[in-house]
Amino acid sequence: MLHKSFLENRAKLANIQLFDCVDIATIEFYLEKCDTKNITINEVLLSPQQQNDNIYILLQGKLRVHLDSLEHPVLNYIKEGECVGEVSIIDSQEPSAYVVADTDAELLVLSQNILWAMVNISHTIAKNLLYVLTRRLRHDHGVISDNVELQRQLQHHAVIDGLTGIHNRRWFDACLAEKIKTCQENAQALSLLLVDIDYFKNFNDTFGHLAGDKVICAVADVLSLALQHDDLLARFGGDEFVIALHDSSEAVARRIATRLKQKIAALTVNDHQNQPLPKISITIGISVLSAGDNDASLFERTDKALYAAKEKGRDCIASLSA
Repeated sequence: MLHKSFLENRAKLANIQLFDCVDIATIEFYLEKCDTKNITINEVLLSPQQQNDNIYILLQGKLRVHLDSLEHPVLNYIKEGECVGEVSIIDSQEPSAYVVADTDAELLVLSQNILWAMVNISHTIAKNLLYVLTRRLRHDHGVISDNVELQRQLQHHAVIDGLTGIHNRRWFDACLAEKIKTCQENAQALSLLLVDIDYFKNFNDTFGHLAGDKVICAVADVLSLALQHDDLLARFGGDEFVIALHDSSEAVARRIATRLKQKIAALTVNDHQNQPLPKISITIGISVLSAGDNDASLFERTDKALYAAKEKGRDCIASLSA
């Protein structure tokens, strides 16, 4: 039971969120029935594995809250005068988080029956409880929203090339196998193109990496605008791009490759001092999906086609059949 001196300390009771603006005399009978609880640093007070039947009001010390596991980052800290356990009391479910002593702590324990008795005789306690719940939900929602946004950003950066804004090789590798499966099941053609910027090293060595970055971005823009929504495009390496043309035969792929070469040859790209850079040309290797292909075999054949085009002197297109 609570010591009488505690009940007489009205200032300390007034600092408790749940009792804010409450006439303590109206609930003193119930407070006398409450116990206090002492826990030591790192001791678990609440966990999702244990049913909870109490609200705990922190009288002294500090608590911390973890979602999912104790190894996860701290979601929130509970300070003196604040309470925990109210959600599991209301919905009669296990706690949704771990509550752990961040320091040695003293707690006032309100059983479920005592809480509802207090609520029944004091509308102010009911209002304060609603306020506590609202603040808790707003805070948790904000933290969860921040975590969701962080996760979204991480997922975005995991599949998007930071320089060009188009997809990267990781994304393409994950999508190509599914694209092949779809085309094979629907008896649709699929052409794979490897695009290489000719003599790209010269741009970097002669005009600097900033100029080289501008060339890469300009080529990426042309490729992006020229393709259909069912096609796949990614930056495959430093100066290489890979394209999967959905439902496209070799003849169609060659027409598209020719158009891409023409558009890129017509580009005017300036360096960071606004001086025009040399004209850009590209070399393209093409291979068409065959019945026995998988992503590895299709890519290997396309890579050989690109090599053959380079052997011809670059600035050209070469294709290789299965």
